Amino acid sequence: MDSRFRGNDVTRYFPIVLMLMVSSCVTEDVPLVKKGTLSGNVVSELPGDAWLFLFDPEKGPPADVSSPKYVTAASAVRRESGDAHFVFAEVNANPYRLWGFLDTNRNFKSDVDVLAQPGFGDRLFAGAEVNVQPGAAMSIDVPMVQQVLSEPPAFRIVGVTTDLALDAPMGGITTFAIETAPIPELDPKHTAFTIALVDANHDGRPDDVDGDGVPDVSLTAILLWKPKPGQLPEGSQVIVPIAFDVTPFLSALNGRLDTSVTTNSLTLYVVPQAVERLTDAAGKTVTRAWGNPPAGSYDLVLLTPGGQYWRMPNQLSASDATQGVIFHFDRAR
Repeated sequence: MDSRFRGNDVTRYFPIVLMLMVSSCVTEDVPLVKKGTLSGNVVSELPGDAWLFLFDPEKGPPADVSSPKYVTAASAVRRESGDAHFVFAEVNANPYRLWGFLDTNRNFKSDVDVLAQPGFGDRLFAGAEVNVQPGAAMSIDVPMVQQVLSEPPAFRIVGVTTDLALDAPMGGITTFAIETAPIPELDPKHTAFTIALVDANHDGRPDDVDGDGVPDVSLTAILLWKPKPGQLPEGSQVIVPIAFDVTPFLSALNGRLDTSVTTNSLTLYVVPQAVERLTDAAGKTVTRAWGNPPAGSYDLVLLTPGGQYWRMPNQLSASDATQGVIFHFDRAR
């Protein structure tokens, strides 16, 4: 297979998927110790609803987006009246990472999976490690300053509205095209697929994590297996990397980290090779080869380094059939 058609180190961004598949922003904790309180003020002159999340230490967007432990908000109405205060009450005493964003256009929808995330024009809080002590009250101000420059990478499948079988003859490559989707809640001028070079280690040079001589780019596509009960141990996930031809984008970027290019369509290539991501006995996350993709249904997910994503099928499918395409491998492993 041509080295241009590659997954762009999808496993590096895979923790983002952990948040994509949950239907609620809050998980339940069993109280083991006396609880504490975390509160503060949202710092921004812009209008909008401020959403705040507490994650496990070193978790959360953009590098590792897991399911948050707690969520709270400071509404636009309350902020306009001069009250920008937020509070996490009755928080288990533990270290956390605090992260949040300001929903400037108020189109965040907690009950719609793909719309429960920041979009164009919103402002982000970079995040902070906090340590809530038993019975103590902790205070921190949260500046919302980093501007989100694009909408989530909303897409639809060209020529497909029901289901897409991914098995190819003799283990070959399955090819299909995607294009940007007109989602009413998203600004159409900012929904194109954005491609840029990645410099995750901030050394001033484009990354090439797998060492194949081709720089990593910022948009990643994967298939996430949806196993039936008992098919995978808890905490284990199977993905199939998806590639696209990065050559035209690399030529346009010309090695520059300070620029990006956009496109409204991509051709995706599915190579029938899966990988498993799991936690080993030492608590470390490891990735290992799985072999042929297991039979069953999959979610198609587009990911960005900033933590934005789009997945299909999604909850918009109830009113938009193009968002309900089902992906499946039919051959047994």
